Amino acid sequence: ALRHGGLLCFQHGGPAAHFPDLATSMRTLTESCSSSPTLRRRVETWVNNRLEVRRRGEDEFQLQPVGSQLPAGTAHVVVPLNYRLDTAAMCRQRLFRSVNDWIRALVDWAVARPDVVIAFRQHPCEKIPAYRSAEDYTWIPAAGPNIRLIAAEDPINTYDLLRACKVVLPYSSRVGIEAA
Repeated sequence: ALRHGGLLCFQHGGPAAHFPDLATSMRTLTESCSSSPTLRRRVETWVNNRLEVRRRGEDEFQLQPVGSQLPAGTAHVVVPLNYRLDTAAMCRQRLFRSVNDWIRALVDWAVARPDVVIAFRQHPCEKIPAYRSAEDYTWIPAAGPNIRLIAAEDPINTYDLLRACKVVLPYSSRVGIEAA
């Protein structure tokens, strides 16, 4: 995001969500929208249109299945896993040494809370062989009956998961910003 001569340019794709100026940019956007109802409507319309395009799988990646049906009680907590090369490129770990340590902590947390259903959503791009990571996620659902793994190729739309859950816990992912 960049404020230049009264113009706020906002980038939501790629690594922009992890730049240190995001908080300042969001404050600027919030302040600008608070003082201008017209601007607020324009921003909301743009955001809603962009999210709808992604939800329908009509964006440049076309990864989201259309018309997917969520199983009942899919998840209270959704953990969208990022494409691992993107995650590694950020080098912005704060509380955990790695995404694997973070996933392990969440699984351990869920094991201690059998009444909470947590679903880890593998990044949909990993259904494409060239983007498939070497990560083995099979241990995640084996940890407990309330812990689910939604594989990249599962016909589940990530945005439907977001609508149905109570909490979204991204490690680093654009979908975390979209959920907010």
